[in-house]
Amino acid sequence: MTDVFVSYASEDRERVAPLVAAIEAEGLEVWWDQHIHAGPSFRTAIEEAMSTCRCMVVVWSRASVASDFVIDEATVGRERGILVPVQLDNAGIPLGFRAAQAAQLQNWPDKSDGLEQLLAGIQATLSGRSS
Repeated sequence: MTDVFVSYASEDRERVAPLVAAIEAEGLEVWWDQHIHAGPSFRTAIEEAMSTCRCMVVVWSRASVASDFVIDEATVGRERGILVPVQLDNAGIPLGFRAAQAAQLQNWPDKSDGLEQLLAGIQATLSGRSS
């Protein structure tokens, strides 16, 4: 079972990699699509990881708000009650996901604005204290 599943648009991979590293630096196991090896079905691997993770971080950006995959993954996290949103830029968060407070990381990774808020949200979700 993975601690944290990270959902993001592939266009944001370079911006998300240091975020994944920061979460891993907290001693947490992170699953993101870099863990899919040759052979397994992409869809099967993602569905298995989403169904067993304890927390889902969705990274909202200009690219991800237009991604059906990210919206589908975020829907799973919301339905399971384990969604922790991050906003990388000023793109509007899609309808249905605006009720949750998003950690603000518009200047990531140059500045760590919102990183502590994100990490606190992850820990609260992992401990069952999120609402």
